[in-house]
Amino acid sequence: MRLPTIVFLSIGLVACAPHKAPVRSVADLLEDPVELQSVIDRCAAMPAKAATDPECANARIAIDRKGSQKDSAQAATAQQEFERRRAQLREQEDRKRAAQEPAKAGFDPYTSPVTVDPAPTPPKP
Repeated sequence: MRLPTIVFLSIGLVACAPHKAPVRSVADLLEDPVELQSVIDRCAAMPAKAATDPECANARIAIDRKGSQKDSAQAATAQQEFERRRAQLREQEDRKRAAQEPAKAGFDPYTSPVTVDPAPTPPKP
């Protein structure tokens, strides 16, 4: 008789225990910025618990990843701007060089006319 009573009591206690929400992953927090902010606020309000809370750790990781994504996006934008400016500079230099080329008219052995000297006449004795 005791065993069924213990089983029912333990089932009742487990059923009445507060249900913990599952720990949100880093991917979940990255997808929902409002949820991420709420976790960060909760962790900031309780710094002693935040040190051991896995959800706070996931929120810190999510913030770091967001920051690195912003950094990589800024680096890509800066690289595109650099390439655009370099192309503009090359075009300006090419135009300058093209403007100076005709002014440098000099001897060109490849395009100059070819002349043949007449054969020398042998000296008379």
